[in-house]
Amino acid sequence: MKNILIFTDSRGSYKEPNSNYKLYTEKLSENYKVSSYICKYKWTTILDFLNLLNNGTIKPENYDYVILHVGISDFSPRHSQIAINNIYKDKKQIFDSVFGEENIKKYLNTDFNIDYEGDKTINLYSIEMAKMYIIPILQKINNLIWIGSNNIVDGWNGNYFRERPKNIKIIEEYSKIFCQNLSNVINLQTWSDDEIKKYTCDNMHLTENGSDFIYTKLINRIEKNILVIMGNGPSLKNVDFGLLKKYDTFGLNSAYRKYKEINFYPTYFGCFDYVVCNHHSKSFNELVTNSPIEKFFFLDNKYFSEDVKNNIKFQKLNFIHPIRNGVSSFNYFIDMGCSGPNATQSGILMGYKKIILVGCDANYIDFIEGSKLVNNLLIIDKVPEKNPNYWCDDYQQKDDLYNIPMGNVHVKNWTNLLNISKEKKVNIVNCSQISKITCFNKSNLLDELQNF
Repeated sequence: MKNILIFTDSRGSYKEPNSNYKLYTEKLSENYKVSSYICKYKWTTILDFLNLLNNGTIKPENYDYVILHVGISDFSPRHSQIAINNIYKDKKQIFDSVFGEENIKKYLNTDFNIDYEGDKTINLYSIEMAKMYIIPILQKINNLIWIGSNNIVDGWNGNYFRERPKNIKIIEEYSKIFCQNLSNVINLQTWSDDEIKKYTCDNMHLTENGSDFIYTKLINRIEKNILVIMGNGPSLKNVDFGLLKKYDTFGLNSAYRKYKEINFYPTYFGCFDYVVCNHHSKSFNELVTNSPIEKFFFLDNKYFSEDVKNNIKFQKLNFIHPIRNGVSSFNYFIDMGCSGPNATQSGILMGYKKIILVGCDANYIDFIEGSKLVNNLLIIDKVPEKNPNYWCDDYQQKDDLYNIPMGNVHVKNWTNLLNISKEKKVNIVNCSQISKITCFNKSNLLDELQNF
């Protein structure tokens, strides 16, 4: 049985009035050996966790996973007098040990120039202080799962009995920084406004639906149960992206153009094509830097800035040619010939036990309307009204450069995964009914997720 440490603020203990549902923290205790620090301290903060880490009370190496769901108390703007005379006074030794007394006093004696209930506002430390003193410590915890904070819906307080500070959305900036700099995160900033109202009761504390969402994500992350590989074939247009938010997903290639529009970002993203990597390099650099995607897989780093290459979420693959059976490591990555199989192989290397294929159709038309051949590559000379190869007609845009698809080659490349999946005891299921990939069992996406 896995040994789990859970350290949360009130979001791990609060239940809506007159309700008796089980929080994710309680459900985890039914399935694992759990050591809990659930809102154990007044104003439970990340600093309280670091203090237990520093004095040896918590030793991450004694656990399979360390789950941290904290930060609201740290990030939230509040009355300056409460920050200084209550929180800092109560936790002075902890604050001083992390930041140094001079640094923390200097920060707390500034303010945000926004008043709240007759007082100046400040939070507990700056983003730069978090980057310098807190995040590097958390990055060293290899078995950490960080649960981020969701965004704040403007003009909605839910069942909270008073108005929040006008600058409450500063929480979003902090959560983004933590999620960008930690490697195993559950990023709740992908929730839409409607989802925030569904999953929280007050922009912060969880409803039953919200707690169940996090529970499903945690179980999937702990057990590596399901990874959904999102090919870009026409069958993907029939997939409910909202349904996939609870699960780990892997997006590919030019699909990044649609993520903001459809309010969906995959857990992982990759590009395994030299031509596409080169052509979209500027956009890929931006995606790594500013999107909530948790990890990126690219076949080469020559297209990326130094900051991106050094990003904790950037995984360079060292491709080995030619194609052959077998699976090894990211440092000795056997090229499966096209993006879908290479993403699936990445999922196997990450330890996923079940991989579901959606939008992996391999029914390409090599030369579509609006494309032309230039030096053995295709270029989109005019965006077609209907693109038969992809799930959205504007997937390819004017001047896009790409390889000739050759669907029959894609089908052959997928078969290279058969022996790997059997050797690693990974169940690969194809949930595209129109797919020409027949080497894996076919099924229905809803059925496969419900069986989880």
